[in-house]
Amino acid sequence: RADGSYLIPMRQPYSGFARTLLERQRYPDLRVYPGGPPKRPYDVTAHTLPLLMGVRVEPVDAIPPLGPRPPARPLSGSDTDSWLEVNRAWAAGGAVWRDMASGDFSLTARPGWKRIARPRIGLYKGFVPNMDEGWTRWLLEKFGFAYSSVGNREIRGGIKGRYDVLIFADQSASGIENGYRQGSMPEEYTGGLGEPGAAALRDFAAGGGSLIFLNRACGYAAGQLGIEAKDVVRNLSSQQFYVPGSLLRVRLKRGHPLALGLPGEITVWAEHSPAWEPSAASLAEYAPTSVLASGWLLGEQHIAGKSALMAAPFGKGKVVLFGMRPQYRAQSYLTFKLLFNALLPW
Repeated sequence: RADGSYLIPMRQPYSGFARTLLERQRYPDLRVYPGGPPKRPYDVTAHTLPLLMGVRVEPVDAIPPLGPRPPARPLSGSDTDSWLEVNRAWAAGGAVWRDMASGDFSLTARPGWKRIARPRIGLYKGFVPNMDEGWTRWLLEKFGFAYSSVGNREIRGGIKGRYDVLIFADQSASGIENGYRQGSMPEEYTGGLGEPGAAALRDFAAGGGSLIFLNRACGYAAGQLGIEAKDVVRNLSSQQFYVPGSLLRVRLKRGHPLALGLPGEITVWAEHSPAWEPSAASLAEYAPTSVLASGWLLGEQHIAGKSALMAAPFGKGKVVLFGMRPQYRAQSYLTFKLLFNALLPW
């Protein structure tokens, strides 16, 4: 429609499919046996496209009148696809400016707007296959970001001055630190970062670099880099706390550069994710009540009001901890912006 909205008629043979994609999921509380642990789902428990993509959906009984046409905002910070144009401009050798209040971009200088340099991005790729690393690669390529895959040997040799930001996709802390044990693979494919790699990462961040850890990889930052982030759900059993792939409500710290282009409250993809005690480094906290937006969540009280996103200073640089998967299977368009914002200096 002219006001930017869409109408989906439900008097059609495929209305059930449309409802499945648009309505929120309420996954049943299934147990292995009565009173026992939760029965693991085949995959995940939420696939609510409006929540993943930041689109408001409302059921109506009659066609509503047309609303006003939304004002045109070229390269709007709220439009994830604006990052495509930003990266095209950088690739062509052009300059990019940003309004640090709204998050909007401009390809020409504007008074009061900040010029944004193209970040030099590295993406950690160890020897242990990691599906989430593959999705992160796909996302960076889809949106035109220039990046390099960075392995154990390169990091251990020192990366300060070679990159501005280094991303660690969802992976266990042990997988990053230790990799494959000796004897389980050919020698050249064994091992992880080890202490030399951790020392190189500390040197990188202290010198002004940004380290980004996604979901379970945050445990490496807490264990090996000394980041103060107490995971409040780490030692809970599945009967006490369980979120096998659901959309949860968080509240963002308004005005922070990571929140540019996003509303004050959003839903994030949580799947075996950490949560931390709130601190000065918190940039997003779970809602105090009704945390579940779609899917299945047991033990809501353990994360209500807790931190889901943190940014801790480290020397001249910083370490960003995403207690979520902001690039989940390249479907969570709304929270792509959280990750993209984290790639820029602030």
